[in-house]
Amino acid sequence: EPVKARPDGWWYPTERWVRRHKMEAAVFVAIVIAVPAGAAAQAAVLVAIGAGAAVALLQMRVARGQAQAARDAAARAEQVKDFALSILQGANTDSGAGAATTATDVLLAAHARIETELGGRPETAVELMTSIGDGLLGLAQHEAAADVTRKAVELGRRALGAAHPHTVAAMVVRGAVLVELDQTREAIALLVPAIDEARRQHATHALLDGLRWLGQARMKEGEVEAGLACVQEAVAVLTRAGAAARPLDAVTVWASLASALSVAQRPGVADAARRSIGHARALYGDRITESTLMVRTLLAMGMATEGQDAAALAELDSVLADMTGFFGPAYPKIANIVNFRGHIRLDTGDAAGAVDDFKMQLACVERLGGEGGSNRGLAHAAIAKALAAARRDEEALLHCETSIRLLCESTGQTTSDSTGADNPYALRSRSARLLVLVRLGRLDEAERSAEGIDAAMQAQGPIDRALHAGRVGVLRRLQGRHDEAIELAHESVDGLHAHPSAIVRATAAAALGSALLAAGRATEALEPLRESVRLFAEKQLAVSPDQADARADLARAEVAAQRTP
Repeated sequence: EPVKARPDGWWYPTERWVRRHKMEAAVFVAIVIAVPAGAAAQAAVLVAIGAGAAVALLQMRVARGQAQAARDAAARAEQVKDFALSILQGANTDSGAGAATTATDVLLAAHARIETELGGRPETAVELMTSIGDGLLGLAQHEAAADVTRKAVELGRRALGAAHPHTVAAMVVRGAVLVELDQTREAIALLVPAIDEARRQHATHALLDGLRWLGQARMKEGEVEAGLACVQEAVAVLTRAGAAARPLDAVTVWASLASALSVAQRPGVADAARRSIGHARALYGDRITESTLMVRTLLAMGMATEGQDAAALAELDSVLADMTGFFGPAYPKIANIVNFRGHIRLDTGDAAGAVDDFKMQLACVERLGGEGGSNRGLAHAAIAKALAAARRDEEALLHCETSIRLLCESTGQTTSDSTGADNPYALRSRSARLLVLVRLGRLDEAERSAEGIDAAMQAQGPIDRALHAGRVGVLRRLQGRHDEAIELAHESVDGLHAHPSAIVRATAAAALGSALLAAGRATEALEPLRESVRLFAEKQLAVSPDQADARADLARAEVAAQRTP
């Protein structure tokens, strides 16, 4: 039947309100009836009853809201479970998947289905895409992770709002991916607001992850102190959170502190790494995981810093064997492990072993395609350094020149139109090449090289300037310009006196002693040469060519000093 229209009146809205608020209406009517009858006491009782009923009604509505939220969460969990099961079933070989289906394949297949199957359920979709992006990040599939997390953040902001916990979590994971892709400014712009929101929501996991990735981003930007402060804040949050933190958070936060302390050249690396490993073993037992392998690497670096070089090398050998066996020889982070091991071998006098490690690093980078010429250029620079330490100078020169070319090309320059001033790594390779030329006896060419880079080097940091001064000092000594050689050698020793590497300090002291000895000042040469030999002997497990040269110069200085009246 057609609806019969009638004029607006007071009764219709009143009737609708009463139907929707029966408890409040009953209390109100009871009070209205009681008061005119003069039943003040009864009214007071009814008011009390009414207040109690209102509280009970509020509690009932809160409970209903909580129950509904729980039902919604359960429904989302069921959706996630059903979706995950369907993905796993799709990866089963019985369903037609190949036997070589990888975790990456499974995650990418899941991502492809989310937009079509979960388009109307944004909370579930954002949560799943964030988890998939995090998984791809762990598998070093950075480009794929960037695509998934970008979509997760966009959908979260559009459908849920920027402050929604799922959106915040997506922003943190995307920030982590951007850090790995070296897009650090974009990462910082995303992580800072995500961290602020996580603080407001007391979202411990998102806050911890955000702080440690922000710390890494700031360190990549050269803001070492700010980066370390971020990670130290994460440790403080973890300590306050206690049992409320996820077990994995303790593993990653302590690992991040070990890494940050290593970059900042601060003590405590090994201790932080051991804490992380302890939590990892409590969580995983003896199972091999990527996180435990990387923390064991940091432990090795910390032990090397503390002078436990043999133990550090043994740990790195074990890590490399486990990593290769677990992930395969093409795993990207193997390049980092062999780089670490190469530098420890170089410091301990095993130049030949360091050459092998740095060549393995180059092979890893080339197998992965590298990221432009920069990574390959740095690998060639490391090989050149080890070859020079082994006195294989002709080979070292070839790798120096390849390094310079690749590093210049990475900034759009050529070796002929730039000193490398816009690329400090290329400038370091040019300075290293100068010393190789000196050792090959090509002094005129070395002089031209020095003239080309001296001015640019003045704009670099104090360590780079001090290293370069020492190399030019060697050139001046062989040119017979003894006063200049001694002055430059003193500048190098002074600039490197606090350098964390004992071998760097030993080399600088040896250069000063050699310059003084060549100038006929044998007595003055004794102190720096003895210091050089002491540092070499304390650090090196085998006598390197540099240590042998320092010992020979010391012997000559002692003989000459005895002849001096």
